[in-house]
Amino acid sequence: MQGELDILIKKLNGSLNSKEAVLFDNWINQSVENKKFYEKLLLLKSQGGDLQELHNLDTHNAWEAVLNKVESRKTVVQMPVHKKLSFWHYAAVAAVAGILITLNFVYRPFKNVTDYTNTLSIETEDGAIEVIESESSIQLFDEAGTQIASQQADTLSYKFSQAKKAIAYNTLNVPHGNTFTLKLGDGSVVRLNAGSRLTYPVNFKPGQERLLSLKGEAYFMVSKSKKQPFIINTHGVNVEVLGTSFNINSYSEDNTVAVALVEGSVKMYDDLDKDSQSIILSPNQLGLYTKQEATLHVTDADMWEHTAWLAGRLIIRDASFSDILKKIERKYGVRVINKNTTIKEERFNASFDVETVTEVLEAFAIDTPFNFTYKDNMITITDI
Repeated sequence: MQGELDILIKKLNGSLNSKEAVLFDNWINQSVENKKFYEKLLLLKSQGGDLQELHNLDTHNAWEAVLNKVESRKTVVQMPVHKKLSFWHYAAVAAVAGILITLNFVYRPFKNVTDYTNTLSIETEDGAIEVIESESSIQLFDEAGTQIASQQADTLSYKFSQAKKAIAYNTLNVPHGNTFTLKLGDGSVVRLNAGSRLTYPVNFKPGQERLLSLKGEAYFMVSKSKKQPFIINTHGVNVEVLGTSFNINSYSEDNTVAVALVEGSVKMYDDLDKDSQSIILSPNQLGLYTKQEATLHVTDADMWEHTAWLAGRLIIRDASFSDILKKIERKYGVRVINKNTTIKEERFNASFDVETVTEVLEAFAIDTPFNFTYKDNMITITDI
């Protein structure tokens, strides 16, 4: 218990290290009650409350005292802003106001998380990890203590910074069930889809290429700079641009890399041999790179099909049920186990907007009947 309180206080004081940040993020996302509890601590801090009182609590006895206070009070007493409230006094007042604070979520332990792929987070070159909470805000600083970026809700914005020595890189990880926007210091904007990971420059050097690495899917709006080509490496192919808007779909489990060009011009080529083969895309064209054969080709395409995810839409065109389940896992942040082998390679066309994951599966089951269960973020599909 004491270790958990230490982490809460460090979070409130802005002094968590990378490991503690992951532990805190895991704890606060375990329940609504945990989030509400932390919000009350934030308010206590803003009112000048002494957070160090947490260290001296006999939790059980203190909670009993809170219950007794709540039972004896019928209204909320408004305290002057300048008066310091003790932690448990504040908890009693909050409970009277109808905010349920239970001992359960105070005792709920932090978990030792080592799998950062399921966490919305930023990793620096030295391995430090900053966990992002989409409902709050953070600031990032360089080694000199200068602020280089700030986050508000689902957007992280970097200030322009010129590299004095080597260009520094960070990596943004967006887990299943999330999307996130990154604004680079050069003015370029990247919207990352669920289950994606992007390594990008924190600062820039005049005349040097802007190099990024993508795993997953992202929509790019690139700031023009003829002297600084913008190059994205993804699963064996480079996508080079000067200034344009386009979408890259390049998940590790997929067989192809798809680049859909909305406007401008992009060049695709093998990342090991730039001169071996290359293609140049025009607007409304789709560039496809086949990973196994390392081949490139171009085809005309409907851009809406490849960018609808930006509006929260799930567009499916002539896709196997197995591939559809991958999309469902990413969009809804669930795990799907398909035990129905007859539907595995069935192909579908569909479009979804505000439907829940249950409603999406029910729609497919109308066409090709199957049963499914949904429990603890796990979906299991079986024969009827």
